[in-house]
Amino acid sequence: MTGAPSSASHVRLLVSVLLYSTTLGVTAVAFPLRTLEAGYGIAAVGYLGAFGAVSQAVSRTALPFVLRRVSDRWLVRTACVLMAASAAVLVVSTTLAAFLVSAALLGVSRSLYWTGSQVYVLRGDLPVGQRRLAHIQFVSNTGEFVGPLGGGLVADQSITRSLLLCVVLMAFGLGAVWILDRHPPLARTGREQITPIWRQRSVALGCAGVVTAGGWRGLVSSVIPAMLAEVGRSPGQIGVLIGLGNAASMGGSLLAGRVGARWYAATTYASIGVTGVAVAFTGLLAGSVVASGLGLAVSGLGAGLLQTLGTVLATSEVHESQRGDVVVLTGLLRSLALFALPAGVAARVGALATATALAVGGGLLMLPLALGMRRRQ
Repeated sequence: MTGAPSSASHVRLLVSVLLYSTTLGVTAVAFPLRTLEAGYGIAAVGYLGAFGAVSQAVSRTALPFVLRRVSDRWLVRTACVLMAASAAVLVVSTTLAAFLVSAALLGVSRSLYWTGSQVYVLRGDLPVGQRRLAHIQFVSNTGEFVGPLGGGLVADQSITRSLLLCVVLMAFGLGAVWILDRHPPLARTGREQITPIWRQRSVALGCAGVVTAGGWRGLVSSVIPAMLAEVGRSPGQIGVLIGLGNAASMGGSLLAGRVGARWYAATTYASIGVTGVAVAFTGLLAGSVVASGLGLAVSGLGAGLLQTLGTVLATSEVHESQRGDVVVLTGLLRSLALFALPAGVAARVGALATATALAVGGGLLMLPLALGMRRRQ
């Protein structure tokens, strides 16, 4: 890998991250509403979401190969084009084929964008990359918070307009990243010269942290709001409580940029434990608004720390040419955790009350510690 991108290039990337994440937030509202408007029903929304997730996971598996043949900035540029195309397809057609193509384009776009942008900022000195990765996480969380609000307001007037908004935002996003500093593809280092990433203890622990962060995000986007509604919280209260968790996650992302290298492992261990305990606490004391808010705030802070620090820790001891491979691995595991943990908790709801099932989910969030604590072979 080469030196770190210039400050000006980093700012341009952050502008693009804000536009891209805001567009993602708009799609979270516009795409399901477009599906319902076309008469496909709620089940179709879930199936299309799962199809997009599969396309994202499959495309990530090819990225280690791609990153050694094209520059990471080309991944980011291509992702912006695919995101715009995903929305444009639904502007011109509402056939089932159009929805499948749109979902696939969205999934591939997400895998390319987040992998490319993270590899880009992790070039050069790791402490610099750590701070810049924290900036990316904070800005992306901000965009995904603002996007649904703006997208919902525009969709009130016309769902087609909200889709066109996605296209316009991505046109500006593409312009921002078109002039990023140019770096060569990742080096093709001989495998006999470097240690395989699966034998690195730091990689195992970093991946454990990312899995917990992904699991938390999956729960806070599905099971937790449903649980809060079940115990009698109003939609307004649910919005405030979920917003509190998201705000704490944004704070955790910024805080992760200030953690010293010697504290990477200890902070990751502590954050995994705290996040799991706080989620369990949220479930067991769901009847109290104050307790729920405290649990979501603490778990959000831990998850925000893990989202950034897990990736940094996982890349801290590998060869520079392998950082892209690690970013792909952590992204893939996070994608799987986003869907696996909510599904696991939902499967227990039939046998347990939702709040109790969520407490079990908090315990599941701590299971990655078993992976992170494994001894070096």
